[in-house]
Amino acid sequence: MYGMNNRFCSFKRLLALKNVGWVKSMILHHHRTFSSTTGEFLTALRPFYFAVHPDFFGRFPRERAINENSLKELSSYLGYLQDTKLGKLLKPLHLTFYLRASKGEDASLCVFRSSVTGAGPDRPIKWDPTYYTYTGFQPPISEAYSRPKKAETLRPWLSKNIAQACKLRDLSEPSRAETDLLRIRLQKELGLQDVVWDCSWSVAYFRVCLHRFYQVYHEHKNSIPSLTGRTLMFSDWMGVSLDGHVVLDRSEVPTNWFNHLKSFKQWDSVLEQLSDTEKLLSSALCGIQVIRPLNQAINMGMVYSQRLLKLVTSLVSFVRANCFPESFAKSLKDLNLVAESESAALKLSTTGQFVVPASCSAEVLVNFIHRNKAEAQTRQSEHQRRKDKEKRITKQCKEELGLLFLAKESGVSVEQMTASCEKLLIERPAALAEHRLRVAQYYSVMQGGDIFIPWHWE
Repeated sequence: MYGMNNRFCSFKRLLALKNVGWVKSMILHHHRTFSSTTGEFLTALRPFYFAVHPDFFGRFPRERAINENSLKELSSYLGYLQDTKLGKLLKPLHLTFYLRASKGEDASLCVFRSSVTGAGPDRPIKWDPTYYTYTGFQPPISEAYSRPKKAETLRPWLSKNIAQACKLRDLSEPSRAETDLLRIRLQKELGLQDVVWDCSWSVAYFRVCLHRFYQVYHEHKNSIPSLTGRTLMFSDWMGVSLDGHVVLDRSEVPTNWFNHLKSFKQWDSVLEQLSDTEKLLSSALCGIQVIRPLNQAINMGMVYSQRLLKLVTSLVSFVRANCFPESFAKSLKDLNLVAESESAALKLSTTGQFVVPASCSAEVLVNFIHRNKAEAQTRQSEHQRRKDKEKRITKQCKEELGLLFLAKESGVSVEQMTASCEKLLIERPAALAEHRLRVAQYYSVMQGGDIFIPWHWE
């Protein structure tokens, strides 16, 4: 049989490969044991069925018929295997299947012959490439597979892609200029604090979204509450963020935008409640700064509020019964706390924030803060120093390399961005001048001409 999962069958295998013209003959021997449900077994064999299904052999009538008959025999054989008594009496079965040739081969088909016997190998099986193509399994480790792939370096990559980046950048300039004008116009007319494009799609999509929003707003101006002082964000979800930003899904239809815009004010009371609860927690813990989670929808606000209330209740009860230790700081206003779910671990983050699960007892929390207060302040100072350095080196890199724009993707840390910019200042690739550069995890040229490079480029 072909592509069997070891979860369902234990195999003793031997594979021999022969190349005669376009025919590849493969002989597989395995010992029969069957211990699974029909559904599980069919799931395991699905990649094999896809590889040999007769419907894919319309141009080869003879091979189609052979595969069809072999599948029927295999189906019957597997049915007998499910019968405990009959399975023990079954003799080896020999079947032939034709496969579509893998890419790069001259042949149109290759033949696969399978027999059920009891031989066993003393070396790893080297399957025909079609096996890995249809199953997605990884081939055995060999010199060819284990040899590390040489990483692409920056200058050769730029020499191959800079022309395309220039072309796309020039084509997107009219859209970019129009988008900037639309943003300014919307901010002035609606009194918006900011308009944010929280998406990696090109500027052309942003321009389309702004036009659609402008049309929706003016068609329903009397039905949409004032947006004065708000931040309007286009992202991949719709709602109100915990920061109070009005978020529109870039892929939604205008009607759904309107339905959301006319009702977003209803969440203001939730935001006020969150603010009050954060103040309660801060007050109960000597003025510690409560940091709100980033990029979360307001519908998670109630869950977040419950976390805060659990901590407040625990702290109030603890203070009434025990009071804080004498050596405990009278003010923690220079420290930061982040309230997490009950399953989170109590810890001090690398940035100096106390990460606290909602299930944490007040006694444990107070003692933890007391023991780690000095370390938290040290980490906060170090993190701020690194952020200041990143900001300074990013600005220097943008100016000295003549970049139109320089920023990092969300998955890149402060240290990684700093290291990448320092290398750019040393290498000074002239091809990047007059381009928009983003430091990410990969190389790419986006539709708007933005260039993405990995932070660890060589």
